[in-house]
Amino acid sequence: MSFNSKKQLQDFLSEDIGKGDITSTLLPKRNITAKIISREKAIVAGTKYAKEIFKLKGCNAIIVKKDGSKVKPNDTIMTISGNAGIF
Repeated sequence: MSFNSKKQLQDFLSEDIGKGDITSTLLPKRNITAKIISREKAIVAGTKYAKEIFKLKGCNAIIVKKDGSKVKPNDTIMTISGNAGIF
């Protein structure tokens, strides 16, 4: 991913999140793992951007289904681990 793309993603996050979500401070300071799961048949897109956003927030993301892959209901597309407050 190019520097400009990373910078744009950071700008989008700053604009969208601002000073943060106050409710995230209520969550315990512990690491959790989450999955992005398909709800219906689809073609995957945008995983490299999603992975980069999670990386910018200090999380580890693993792409299970690459862009262009066909998925069916309940297929895991990505797994993410990191601080509960980030999610």
